[in-house]
Amino acid sequence: MGVDRSPDRGPAFPGSAVAVVAALSAAALLATDPSEFAVVAVDAVGTGCLLAGGYLRFRGRRLVAPLALSVGLVTVLVAVGLAVVYPAGLVTKAALVLGTLGPGVLAVGLVPLRRSWAGRLVALATALSVAAVVVRGFLAATGRISLLVALAATILAWDAADHAVGLGADVGRAGATVGASAAHLVGSLAVGVVAVVAATGLYGVGPSSVPLVSVVSLFVAVVVLLAALALGHVPSGDGADLKR
Repeated sequence: MGVDRSPDRGPAFPGSAVAVVAALSAAALLATDPSEFAVVAVDAVGTGCLLAGGYLRFRGRRLVAPLALSVGLVTVLVAVGLAVVYPAGLVTKAALVLGTLGPGVLAVGLVPLRRSWAGRLVALATALSVAAVVVRGFLAATGRISLLVALAATILAWDAADHAVGLGADVGRAGATVGASAAHLVGSLAVGVVAVVAATGLYGVGPSSVPLVSVVSLFVAVVVLLAALALGHVPSGDGADLKR
C-alpha cells in the first residue's frame, strides 16, 4: 500500500510568477539610469532562480532544486548589496534598496522557503515596494506617471501574490491553476487601468516642482488604487471551478 501524501498547498506557481514580474516591473519603473537598471536586472535573475528552485523542488528534483534556491538567494542578496553601495544621494539609494528588497522578499515568500511565512512575507514585500515608490516621490525629477504606474504594478503584485497563496491553499499546487490565475489577472489589470486613469486626475493636482505635494498625491493614489482593487477582488470564487 502506498503512502498517502498530502498535496502541496504552497502558493500557485502561475500567480507567483505574475506577482514577481509585476514587482520587478515596479522596481524598473523607478530606475533612472543604466546602473540602477543593472541592479534591478541582477535582482530579476535572483528572483527567477528562486521561483525556478521552488518549482523544481515541487517536481521532486532534490539535487537541482537546492542549488537553484541557493543561487537565487545569494543573487538577490548581491543585488541588495549593490543597491546599498550605489553611489547616489540618500533618497535615491533608499528607494533603490527598498525597490530591490521588495521583489526578493516576495519571491522568498512565494517559493516558499517556509510555508507559514508566505502571507507575512507577501505583506512585507508589498510594504517595501510601496515605500520605494513613496521615497522616490520625494525627488522632484521623478516623473509622476512613472510613480503612479509603479504603484499600480506594486498593488498588482500584491493582488496576484495574495491570490496565488489563497488558490494554492484551496486546490494545491498540482491543481490546474493557470486558467484561474489568468482570469484573475485579466480582471485585476482591467480594474488597475481604470484605477490609474482615475488616480491620474488626482495625481495631476498640485505643482510638479514641489516633491512633498507629489508624495501627498501619491498617498491619495494609493487609496484610490487599493479601493478599486478591493472592489474588483473576489477571493472566494476563483478556485471553485477547479474542483470539477
